Amino acid sequence: MRHTLFLAGAMLAGLGPGAWGAEYHTVTWYADHQAALRDELKYCRDNAGLAAHDPNCINADEAQTLVVERQLQAPDALDSPISPGYWRRHPDDRRMQIWICDSIDKQHHMPDPVNQRWCADARADARGH
Repeated sequence: MRHTLFLAGAMLAGLGPGAWGAEYHTVTWYADHQAALRDELKYCRDNAGLAAHDPNCINADEAQTLVVERQLQAPDALDSPISPGYWRRHPDDRRMQIWICDSIDKQHHMPDPVNQRWCADARADARGH
């Protein structure tokens, strides 16, 4: 009875499950443990009412962002003109893109933002070689 009263009092005092040894994981831990991340996210989605206040749910949710950031920073993450090193890996495409950029520059003074970015990246990579 005394143990039950203590537990009830601790809950009322705001001590969550972590006070009794529940294991909490960091954002980085979840990002490094994909299977656990998937399991935690499934649990959190199934228990949405509790998830907003559960540190593991919050950290697992943030870990999804970290996983995507890591994937995008990988050298071979996206083989597209927006990925770092794309123009270095595709020198023929770089030459063609610079030719297209030069043509656009002559015809239009304001190319669209995507072409501007690609043009700047392709030219910067060409200067580096």
